[in-house]
Amino acid sequence: MRSTILFFLSILAMSPLFGQWDPISPEDFTTDGSQAFPAQSVYLFQKAKYEASESGILGTVYYRAHILDEKGVEALSKFRIQHYKKDVIVKGIKGRSLNLNQGEIEISKLSNEDVFTEKPGPYFKEKKIILPKVKVGSIVEFRYTFFDKNSFSIAWFFQENFPVLKSEVSFLSDGSSSYQPILQVQDLSRVKSHVNGMMASLSMENIPGLSKEVFVDNLSDYRAKVRFQLVGVRFGDAGVSVLKDWDELTERMLQTDLIGTLNKDSKKLHKIALQELPEFESPVQQMLGIFNFVHEKISWDETYNFFRKNGRSVVDIFNSGEGNSGEINLVLTSLLKSSGLETYPALISTRDHGGAIKIHPVFDQFNHLLSLVKIDGKEYLLDASQKYPFTQLPPSNLLGQEAWVLDPDNPKWYPVVPKNLSQIILIAQLRLSSDGDVNGEITEIHQGYTVSSILENYEDDKKEFWDVYLDKTIEISEQELIRKKDVEKGMSLKYKLNSSIWANSLGDFLEFDLFKLWRLEKNPFSETKRQFPINLRYPYLSREVFTIEAPEGYVFESFPQNISVSLPNRDISVKFNSMLLNQGKTLKIENMMKVQRVNYPKEDADMLRQIFEKKLQKENEIIVLKKQ
Repeated sequence: MRSTILFFLSILAMSPLFGQWDPISPEDFTTDGSQAFPAQSVYLFQKAKYEASESGILGTVYYRAHILDEKGVEALSKFRIQHYKKDVIVKGIKGRSLNLNQGEIEISKLSNEDVFTEKPGPYFKEKKIILPKVKVGSIVEFRYTFFDKNSFSIAWFFQENFPVLKSEVSFLSDGSSSYQPILQVQDLSRVKSHVNGMMASLSMENIPGLSKEVFVDNLSDYRAKVRFQLVGVRFGDAGVSVLKDWDELTERMLQTDLIGTLNKDSKKLHKIALQELPEFESPVQQMLGIFNFVHEKISWDETYNFFRKNGRSVVDIFNSGEGNSGEINLVLTSLLKSSGLETYPALISTRDHGGAIKIHPVFDQFNHLLSLVKIDGKEYLLDASQKYPFTQLPPSNLLGQEAWVLDPDNPKWYPVVPKNLSQIILIAQLRLSSDGDVNGEITEIHQGYTVSSILENYEDDKKEFWDVYLDKTIEISEQELIRKKDVEKGMSLKYKLNSSIWANSLGDFLEFDLFKLWRLEKNPFSETKRQFPINLRYPYLSREVFTIEAPEGYVFESFPQNISVSLPNRDISVKFNSMLLNQGKTLKIENMMKVQRVNYPKEDADMLRQIFEKKLQKENEIIVLKKQ
């Protein structure tokens, strides 16, 4: 995987540049961190210096790594630097790889041809860097400098995907502004810190690399890091605090051009919308009607942001027919408010952007904006920018996050949780022939979070959707996707299938691996050691009902027997029932899994492993039929 270096207004992920390369000798090639991290590529050091002035933040970043395996070759030879293109200037990108050849160090320098500039979106600029002649045994170095003229905070990550022997950062202010370091480290005793006047230095040593695990919200949330947050600005002899608490953030956001445009332009926008909106019978119908109206009128440009492009008004956004995620929901909030519904904008960070930082009002931690509506004591969290318009289900990329509701009288954190079970119900009528052919009819009923992912894949390429939906050895015919007008009411898939190799004919016996098409490939908790808490994303019910008809002259010799297991409080339950019908000529199997709780500490991984293992054991059992 690539080692990723990201920095922009809110987050700077690390790597390198100081004025000169640090000295290096052949002996450095024996430094591999093997005592703490055997047989792994390692960062020998990572360091950064930041200097804040009234003009902005000047930063230099530098790293050195020793590559000891092929994984390191792939990850540590390629980097990218991404930043807001308007406010950040990146200069002085330098890189080199060093290889030891018969006691002599051979140096290969990064050339301009190995640095590529791209624009991944309307707000960002990106430098992609490929270091030359990197192989197992190489030492690689990379450094650059940047200037950020509009940064409220900047973060340094002590921890990477590979082990780090030493990571250090210093932050110096010239006195024109004050910054507060916010540490996010599980074991604070491992951080060495030193403060001298306006200079703060922090470092950590022997930091293990982070490994990906299933069911983790965002791996970067668990990286050891420090954020330097702007808390005050000095004008002459007077000091002014910057967002001292969350109430002040709320007040400023509602008054400034970021959100304050709502009050300024709501009446004009409402007048325009009234020409197309009908009368509504109830407040809930009014909310749904306005939500669908905005969803249809404004297309999402596929970028997350709560800033308005070029400061345009909600009327401008509406008339343009396109907007970023925050702009669309600003229009939604404006129309809902002007229609008399109690509505508030709510700032949030998507899951891949990171979890909420509550210790200090860091506004640039957010990358998205929603609408919170209150009707008759019930709250609705709306996002009109999503492709499929759900009002009862928060977007899946927001689950587990917390939104900051900009209610001037009662600002608060609002947890984003699904309120209903998602459901997948599969009903299959299958018939076996004496030579092992299988044919039948399948109906799948989907409600909740699987609906949007299926619809998106289906609408991208209908033919490919069906080609890869099941195992390629299965022939599908008469397939159809039935989508209800209101996607929140679900959708269904219907199809016929046929296979000549799904079941095996062995003399007087037939062997049928029923769950071949639908079971997990392996237990998701097969790893014996877990580093991070577990998040199963959303509660769901999965229910599969199979009716299998034996061929003429055959009976069911053996088949999986019943089980019923669950976690304490039935947080997760698994049921497997089988019964013979029609004088033993038909076998009915029902396989059910219900997940009601989604968050678990890492210590519960073994408990989850066991219940998934029992489910997989049943699904791996073979059905055997015998000729009479």
